[in-house]
Amino acid sequence: MASQGSRLLRSKAKPQVVTASTSSSAAASENNPSGAVSLLPSPVCNTNNNNNTLARWPLSKYANFIISQSQGVGTWQERTAGDPHDMWIQITQRHYIQIVHDDMLLECINLTEAQGIWRAIKRGPNMLFFISNTKETSRKFRIRFLANDQEEPTAVADACACHLSRFFTLHDADRQGQNDDHHEPTCAISLQQLAAAVLDPQNSKWPSDYADVGNSLELVPDLLRHCLMDPNFPSLVEAVERSMKTLMNSDCATAKDLE
Repeated sequence: MASQGSRLLRSKAKPQVVTASTSSSAAASENNPSGAVSLLPSPVCNTNNNNNTLARWPLSKYANFIISQSQGVGTWQERTAGDPHDMWIQITQRHYIQIVHDDMLLECINLTEAQGIWRAIKRGPNMLFFISNTKETSRKFRIRFLANDQEEPTAVADACACHLSRFFTLHDADRQGQNDDHHEPTCAISLQQLAAAVLDPQNSKWPSDYADVGNSLELVPDLLRHCLMDPNFPSLVEAVERSMKTLMNSDCATAKDLE
């Protein structure tokens, strides 16, 4: 599906429109004869939004995940910054986030509509974005930050994450495993961490965010009695355990995407 969110920025008077997946689809066709890909359209980006940049951060790499409909497998189509440096992620005054490579607009996101649709994970200098809509169509892309004159790549990524976290859920994987006493509680707990705490409670520790949840242990006997009276309860328990293991494996796959 061709995306509407990507266009060339060379001419302000008559900008030339380019589909977001034109170059990606062409590259994917070399590996997939059918050339069929599944992508979620990006929002239309008004050329007036290209000016008045509030902040921007240098990138060394951008990669879009392309899925072949015929084979059901995906590949990363990657772009690398040139020399002199020509790849940036930036936020405009109209609350659009853009990823620009040379004069090509790779991504254009309306941050005011991102809550509930967009989420991201940051690890070191890498950031992985997930996009989904109500039609269960989804896509993902990742970026790698570059050092600037004052900061290392990870510090640049932290600065960008601080801005983006105001608009949608952004999980900092670098915080995972740190002492809970040294940072404020957060609701951004990984599914792998929660699933491990349920499946292996003796060797796992619940996140501090759940420490203050009220206990209603007196309700457990009656609740368990009602559950056992349901003939579907055993199969439900097995299904829940399988699903939790799937979530753990899915979270591990996400970690590999950030490498």
